[in-house]
Amino acid sequence: MKKPDIIPLITKILISLGSILLFIFLRGPALAKITTPGLDNKLLKQKNAHPSPSRLDQAREHFKKGVQYSQAQRVDLAIQEYRKTLEFDPNFVMAHVNLGMSYLQQQEVEAAIQELKKAIQKDPKLKLARFDLWWAYRQQGKYDEGIAELKAVIALDPNNVNAYLNLGDSYLADKKMLPEAIQAYLEALARGRQTALIHQKIGKAYELSGQVDKAIEQFQRAISVDKNNLYTYLFLYVCLEKSKKKLEAAEALRNGLSAFRKEPRLADSSYQDIAHIMECLLGTYPEKDLMSIKNPIITCQLHYYLGMYYLFQNKRKEAAQHLQQAIDTKINTISEYEYAKIELERIKGQK
Repeated sequence: MKKPDIIPLITKILISLGSILLFIFLRGPALAKITTPGLDNKLLKQKNAHPSPSRLDQAREHFKKGVQYSQAQRVDLAIQEYRKTLEFDPNFVMAHVNLGMSYLQQQEVEAAIQELKKAIQKDPKLKLARFDLWWAYRQQGKYDEGIAELKAVIALDPNNVNAYLNLGDSYLADKKMLPEAIQAYLEALARGRQTALIHQKIGKAYELSGQVDKAIEQFQRAISVDKNNLYTYLFLYVCLEKSKKKLEAAEALRNGLSAFRKEPRLADSSYQDIAHIMECLLGTYPEKDLMSIKNPIITCQLHYYLGMYYLFQNKRKEAAQHLQQAIDTKINTISEYEYAKIELERIKGQK
């Protein structure tokens, strides 16, 4: 019996095997798409995680345009450019920050929070993003979350004056935690140069906690630092009225107006409206004429001080109405808004 020819058989097997390998080699990517549907997305993400030099250049160009639009107050166009920046370079942290702040300008607070969180996730030591996130949380009334961000900034930078000031504001606004607010403000004073603002904040916290003498001392220090800051005279007026020192309270307002008139540069600013408020409290400017003020911030301040004025006249109904009007402005980013809330709660609690 003739033995089979082994060589041709082996050759056929090798040829068949080679054909199979060639098919796999040529069609492998297509097969991979069929068997692993998520592979393309994974590869794309890996590619975007390490953009090419050309994509990085494009990202920088879009970011530059975004900054220019931001400076020109063209927020919609700025948002588009920051989004394009992140398309070309998802790791561009400042694009997340600027996009978040642009959303805040558009009152899209939740979208802003998400972008700022992404920035912090990529760079946990970025203090700017944490400050901006605190600001966004404050607008939502999420003070606990905001306080956590400020404490994170302080952990990174124990001498950050602004972090302590904002921490004091948050304690005062949400928790009515006046001792904690005072301590935070004092920490700010210990770490930075004396400013009228810091002494104002310490003074108001002392005043609201009933420590009027300490409050007066802080306001006097604020005036010694900056005699042209009209708000200090208004704070001092309120404090002296609470101390039943009506003559001294009126004198504080007159001193503020004197400083205002001696400083020409203040005449063309919003201080003109503040000066009219002071004149109204002295009875030399009609209250009805103040109702035409358009600036919502000054409107909030106006109703706070009118509320306190009527409270000192024992006209509690009128006082409550003005304090409520201050709150109704919803300008929760200024101190007078928070002070109005505290004073109105006290009036209601005394009924």
